[in-house]
Parts: sequence; C-alpha cells; structure tokens
Amino acid sequence: MISEIVIQVNDLEQCRYFYRELLALGEPVIDSSVTAVFKLSQETQLVLKKSSARYLEHASSAVSWTLYTGSFDKLCEELEKHDCLSGEEFRHFGARARYVPDPEGNVIILAEAKV
Repeated sequence: MISEIVIQVNDLEQCRYFYRELLALGEPVIDSSVTAVFKLSQETQLVLKKSSARYLEHASSAVSWTLYTGSFDKLCEELEKHDCLSGEEFRHFGARARYVPDPEGNVIILAEAKV
C-alpha cells in the first residue's frame, strides 16, 4: 500500500528547511515553489504543500504523525539546540518518543526505531 502524509503550510521555505535539515529527511524528491516531497520509505512520502488558506490552524490540529528513526538521540540533540522539542520524553507503543512541532505548529511524534 502506498501512502502520503500531506501537510499544508503557509511558509514552504521555512518548513522545507526544517524537514530537510533539522529532521534530516534529506533533499526532496520533488521540489518546487508550491510543493516539496520527501521520500520516507519505498511506499510512504511526506508532501509539504504551500497554501495561503486563512483557515489553517496547525497548533490545535487533531492530527499528528510519527517518524521512527534509528538516530533518535542524535536528532533530539540537534532539535534541542534549535528549541524544537516540546514536553518530556515519553513512551509511544513501547518506543522512546518526543513531540516535535514544525515551524507552523504541526505535531510530529519522533520515536526511536527498534533496530
């Protein structure tokens, strides 16, 4: 099954930088002035889509997504330097996890991948 996570953002440049550099997703596989697509796995991609809609309210959204990483401690350390972590470490389905709001308040659960 192929899937996408689509996040509408107002400031695509700032969000592209955050996901590419701070979350270490690397260069987008599609990159334009309105869309940035990051390949998360063979079957999953993250799509940042520029939107100027005034109704977007990220911080109170009921949706979040989980990014499992084998570099949990390293990513948390880098995100901490940029004041990008929220709350204390917790357990998410048995894995160590932290909340990470993106620059527009979209919530990501960063979790340690079980290797």
